[in-house]
Amino acid sequence: MTNPKRVGTKPRMFDSLSNRLPRPLLFLKRAGQVLVVTYLVIGAFATWRSYYQVHSLDLQVDNAVLRPGATITANLISYARNRIDVRFDLIQDNHIQTLGSQQVRGNEWALLDPRIRTAAPVVVLSRDVLDQFEARPVVVRITATGRPQWGRTPPPVVREMVMNIQLNE
Repeated sequence: MTNPKRVGTKPRMFDSLSNRLPRPLLFLKRAGQVLVVTYLVIGAFATWRSYYQVHSLDLQVDNAVLRPGATITANLISYARNRIDVRFDLIQDNHIQTLGSQQVRGNEWALLDPRIRTAAPVVVLSRDVLDQFEARPVVVRITATGRPQWGRTPPPVVREMVMNIQLNE
């Protein structure tokens, strides 16, 4: 008895073809697929980190009132995808005084490095700065701003606290 597939007939459309890859090529194919999926997952997380660059921002003042020598601290947690600018301001009515600004740098290999970065920039108030304000409530504001990525600049993260100024000691 002869096999009808072998004797002078053409293969039919749904007949299975023997098209198996050799074992080393199959291994390389699977390794490549794992590598591509790994980079897609890392890239998805890196894209999210570039969209939201500041994880959290907290404002701390060491005293109940602002007086010379008081410190203002910004506790910042960054996704470290890019540099973050932190600015300290005192606001009273229309008078705005910038106390200082600092940069928190990102990770060197920001795309592939998912570690967060923490920083605590500090500003110390001097008598010269406080003399420019009246002895009544003032707004202490810190602003953390990321850098443009993917054609978009993320909105700044702002924390404010109303404090009283004490000029006499």
